[in-house]
Amino acid sequence: MALPTSNQETQQKIQLFNRWAWFYDWLLPAVFYQAVHRRLLSYVQLPETPWVLDLGCGTGQLLERLARNFPNLYGMGLDVSPEMLRQARTFRRYSSRLIYIESDATDLPTADNQFDAVFNTISFLHYSQRGKCYRKFMALSNRRDAII
Repeated sequence: MALPTSNQETQQKIQLFNRWAWFYDWLLPAVFYQAVHRRLLSYVQLPETPWVLDLGCGTGQLLERLARNFPNLYGMGLDVSPEMLRQARTFRRYSSRLIYIESDATDLPTADNQFDAVFNTISFLHYSQRGKCYRKFMALSNRRDAII
């Protein structure tokens, strides 16, 4: 999730997601994300050893599913919620291939053309600077058809 415009809004969003983190994977959104992820996995095509980025990764469910379906995949998940990231790091099976970093989508700690695919599932709705984020997403992928 990218940070909203004001510092107060930013802190409110982070606090909300921090509170949700402990039971987020059991809430209705998790059921919705499962359906979205299944659909995405039925379409996505990646190279033999893909390096992917999941922006607004939350508890890491998408990266976990990608790692299960692509045995040579390496991935990075970014989110602003430390508690969501704690869940992602704690309960995942593919930790040797996945890393999770606390970061804002408008200020990513990555180089351009670094990833084979950039995923952003629904969290784009939370971004205050959508144009800036979209331009950055486009620069991150080394394939123009891999912004998902």
